[in-house]
Amino acid sequence: GRRVRWYTIEQWLKEHYNGEVKPHLDYAQTIRIYHELFGKESVTVCLYEELNENTNYFIEKIAQFIGIDPKEAIGHTDGQWVNRRWTEQQLKTLKAINGSFLRSLAFRFTRNSQRRHLLGFTPEYTTDNSPPARAIIPEHWQQRVEDDTRSGNRWLVETYNLPLDRYNYPL
Repeated sequence: GRRVRWYTIEQWLKEHYNGEVKPHLDYAQTIRIYHELFGKESVTVCLYEELNENTNYFIEKIAQFIGIDPKEAIGHTDGQWVNRRWTEQQLKTLKAINGSFLRSLAFRFTRNSQRRHLLGFTPEYTTDNSPPARAIIPEHWQQRVEDDTRSGNRWLVETYNLPLDRYNYPL
């Protein structure tokens, strides 16, 4: 029964940066804590960009680290996607619902399965073929994120020899 909420990425960042977002940007500190508690040999860092480039390599790297058969791990995950990105059409529909009091009210009081249908979700995830939605983050927010992650990224490069420069992480 909660109301539909659609807003721009900038509105979302203004509302959530210090509370919800910023702690997630301190990933290097989280890794540092595990590093100090368990030792470097007990910690591995896997980059999302590597997952995007070569999913099987990424899964193989994790499987080897935790000591399971890489081929079996790849077999269990091959082709499975969870939480795919919303499409442009789905966001357009959500924005339209948000912009109409009556549609928003009706949406709030429908069953979850009906809401998913209205937004174009199916068991296969989406019924539309529109492109994935993309959020264009304004320059001043990009700069803030870079400033908040730069020193941690340098520590990760020095400690774990990660190729963060290859993926344009701020160093």
